[in-house]
Formats: sequence, structure tokens, C-alpha cells
Amino acid sequence: MDHGSIELDALYGPYQVFVDEIVRERGYTEKNGSSRRFEGQGHNEQAWARRLDDVLGFLLGKP
Repeated sequence: MDHGSIELDALYGPYQVFVDEIVRERGYTEKNGSSRRFEGQGHNEQAWARRLDDVLGFLLGKP
């Protein structure tokens, strides 16, 4: 999961902490789950496109 720090994403921080706690309680670790905040990025297609490499690298494994 990820979110930025501006626009609608600026509201996600406190909720993400709560979700992260639940995910960890259910046994997820950094190997099979990730949560990141991207400073200066918002909730729009351009911001998501800039983060796509990170997402695909996590899902598919970095070469």
C-alpha cells in the first residue's frame, strides 16, 4: 500500500497506521507486505505512474 503527502492522500496517514497494525497482526512482514508514504505526491494518475516501478518491483521481484 502507498499514499502521497498532498491532496486527498494527505488524509491517509492516520488510517494507514491503523491498517498497518492489522496487517502485521495477521502475520504479514516486509517480505510479503509493504506500506510507504511518498513525500510531495498526491492522489492522481501522474503520481501513481511515478510509483509504478516500486509496485511492480515488489510484486514481481527486482531483477
